[in-house]
Amino acid sequence: MLPLTALSLGSSLSGIRDVLFSAIANNVTPGLVAGVRDSLGNTVFLEAFGSLTYGENTPLGQPNSKITLDTYYDMASISKIIGPVSSAAYLYQLGAMPDLDEAVSSDNYLASFNYSQNGKGSITLRNLLLHNSGYPPDPSPSYASIEFACPATSSPSPPLTLSCQDQVFTNLMAQTLENPTGAKMVYSDLSMITLLFIVGRVVTREGFITSNDFDLKRLPECASASSDNSGGLYFACAYHAYWRKAIQPRLFADGANAVTNYVLDHSLYMDASPTYVDEAYRHRIMQGDVSDANSYALGGLAGHAGIFSTVKECLDFTSVWQYSNSLLNKSTTFLWTSVFNSTFSSRALGWVTQAPTDTYFGCGNMSASTFYHTGYTGTLICVDPLRNISTVLLTTRVYPNESNIPQIQALRQAFNNEVIKALDVYQ
Repeated sequence: MLPLTALSLGSSLSGIRDVLFSAIANNVTPGLVAGVRDSLGNTVFLEAFGSLTYGENTPLGQPNSKITLDTYYDMASISKIIGPVSSAAYLYQLGAMPDLDEAVSSDNYLASFNYSQNGKGSITLRNLLLHNSGYPPDPSPSYASIEFACPATSSPSPPLTLSCQDQVFTNLMAQTLENPTGAKMVYSDLSMITLLFIVGRVVTREGFITSNDFDLKRLPECASASSDNSGGLYFACAYHAYWRKAIQPRLFADGANAVTNYVLDHSLYMDASPTYVDEAYRHRIMQGDVSDANSYALGGLAGHAGIFSTVKECLDFTSVWQYSNSLLNKSTTFLWTSVFNSTFSSRALGWVTQAPTDTYFGCGNMSASTFYHTGYTGTLICVDPLRNISTVLLTTRVYPNESNIPQIQALRQAFNNEVIKALDVYQ
């Protein structure tokens, strides 16, 4: 078998480039970045294409700029996997969350906050991870709505603030269900919002984190979070402190110096790919701030969205779940990435797989054991354990509007199919 390097692949990579150039030419996205890791762990493709906009100045006023490998992308729902799912998997492995079938309403988790009200008493960690808790897809009313009345929402240009964390937490404890627990898979942001608070509760309970660990430089409002009245703000700040201290350094090759995080520093906003125009809530095209309105209402620190990352670090992230490493061992990754009940759903624990019940197949013709996740902004990560390869495709298909849903699916599948063609020659 020939060594798998970009040089040995040679012209085989041209099919990948053709697909990516075509997507930009057809206005699926103004720019994108893509990465591929082969079966030997080599990065054989890592390239940037296109620009931040379609020729006009960016929302922040700089001239249209070329996408680079250092461009930050709003990861949208991939934040679920990089954030609370990776955190929960590690805590499971440590024995701090050992029983996935323990009720969320137990004393170990949210019993003291009356989580069991309104029919939620039987929801377990596994239900949250499989998206079959019975939750509706999204909070109603939206956290960003005037009706929900977060403190900052009354402003015509609401600031990014953590001031609604406690209110969201209280609302989540009283959340009603749309379906009986376990009866139906409904992809729900509420599941991951709940999981983030649970992680914050666990790391506080176990003494892994105290308020002395809070990242006050990035999240200064955490200074007002009190453990005497633990709730949304305290648990969110504890979650972030644990993620930054124990998870982030193990997810990326640059360790504690990794750039992937929640809440970009304002000095980096111009290095972020713009997303979409929000005409109802923030009244601007988003660049640098999280695009998801519910995450924004939570101050950019949320279980379902809020992380910004780069293509290189996303490729690092796939290797953590692809191989045993300092974060997760083989048995943990196998458990969390295997389809739980393929006749019911293609869901694994937090991940979606390409089992026959999958209806999206974002990773194209990769194997049925492939696990992956998409993000609404146009992001995608795929890991195929059968071929032992992984891919990352980061786009902003939502710029400047949200009309490219069919096109992005076709792009994702075509990209991954060209990767398979190029790599299968050598495997």
